[in-house]
Amino acid sequence: MMDPADQVLLRLADPAARPTLLDADALLQLAVTCYAVDPAAVTGPTTAVYDRFDLAVALPVETSLSARLMRAGDALPWDVTAAWDTGRPPTPGADAVMVGSLAVRTAGVGGLIEAVDVTEVPVTGNFTAALGVTLQLSAPPNGGGGAPPLVLPVVVAFLVDDGTSPRDLLRATAAARRVARSYPSPSPPDDAPARRADRAVCWLVPAATFEDDGWPGGTTADARLAAARAWLGPQGIAVVVT
Repeated sequence: MMDPADQVLLRLADPAARPTLLDADALLQLAVTCYAVDPAAVTGPTTAVYDRFDLAVALPVETSLSARLMRAGDALPWDVTAAWDTGRPPTPGADAVMVGSLAVRTAGVGGLIEAVDVTEVPVTGNFTAALGVTLQLSAPPNGGGGAPPLVLPVVVAFLVDDGTSPRDLLRATAAARRVARSYPSPSPPDDAPARRADRAVCWLVPAATFEDDGWPGGTTADARLAAARAWLGPQGIAVVVT
């Protein structure tokens, strides 16, 4: 029987099977890791365009040398650069690298206030009362469907968890990030949200991973997953469960 990690890798590699792994929720995780996208403002499914999808991308094994030489009487120095293959086997970098874009559909202006929830908040001191107000907004007319989506370019290196420890995944992330840096990262459009990571790493981990109470953040797997995303996201790491 095929190893579960290999099954995930094959689903990632096959363009027809990839949407079953990188569905709209997974793609949204990539978007919020790479850009300051508010998930609460997203009104439709996030989709992807894969301009390039490379598999089993290794770190380069070339050795390079650069030197600056100058002879007496020369006006300018000579810059000499050389690179050669060391003959060592390739070092694993990432299971896959995606270069493409994510289309994110967000709410525009024009929504109406549908409900107002006012609650009394306990306070101390000389204040007699404090009120907490929560507004529930409707989607813009036509669900915002007429507004064009944000098209956000991304470079993402993927790591398939094969049962290694979080420490090993973090160590592998450094190599995956180096691999991602070897790919050009297009500039986002002028109307794009602030960019958080021009090249991200995505962990593909089994959902059962967060059933282990060694993960901090709560008493349920969903709470632990949310907590892990909260502290890994600023490191440029997205987490997608398989």
